[in-house]
Amino acid sequence: MASQVMQLRRWLKNKNISIDLYYLPFIETVLSSLAQQPLVLIIDGSSTARGCVTLMVSVVYQKRSLPLLWVTRKGKKGHFPETLHIELITAVKAIIPELGEVVCLGDGEFDGSQWLETITGFGWKYVCRTAKTTIFYEEGERFSFHDICPERGGSSEIAGLEFTDQRRIKVNAVVHWSKKYQDPLYLVTNVETGGEAYDWYRKRFRIETLFSDLKSRGFNVHKSGLSVSISIQI
Repeated sequence: MASQVMQLRRWLKNKNISIDLYYLPFIETVLSSLAQQPLVLIIDGSSTARGCVTLMVSVVYQKRSLPLLWVTRKGKKGHFPETLHIELITAVKAIIPELGEVVCLGDGEFDGSQWLETITGFGWKYVCRTAKTTIFYEEGERFSFHDICPERGGSSEIAGLEFTDQRRIKVNAVVHWSKKYQDPLYLVTNVETGGEAYDWYRKRFRIETLFSDLKSRGFNVHKSGLSVSISIQI
């Protein structure tokens, strides 16, 4: 076992081992094949290895998602800074086929104005979860999801709202409250209808399956003893 650990350590430290050589050629081929239909990207973070957290962008394939690029750093599970979100997704854009239609999905960590501006600037669609206290403006009137929340089993949507007190980007606000759930789902998006936004967002949970494969149901990377001191894979 000690020899295997040493062998792996030497492999990881080898400067000739790089993402450009061993990973990107394969993932770019996959993306080219999948780009015949809309590419659905999911961004999320999870605890990995020993005292580390990973921020990952994956692409949906059937009922799974496949990792594209990620960044790992020391720390406990929690929110990554918005600047890191933007840095990672910008690196992902560089490997996306130019003519591909892209939809980017994220949970409540990924609702920052600068992040949404970046996605919009790429010409991509997005659907991101947000908080029920999120602030909007319409013709100068300030309100939140509290003011447009439907009854259980219903949905509401308003298009073209100024987002947060910064008011630097316009979004469509969507509330979907399924009878199966205790609380409503609050979304911000640039897709045309609330129904379409909800249908896209349901695919976000496929990254949870990927994390399960990497962790508790598969490789157990969260118990591996691996550790890092720098960011990788962007």
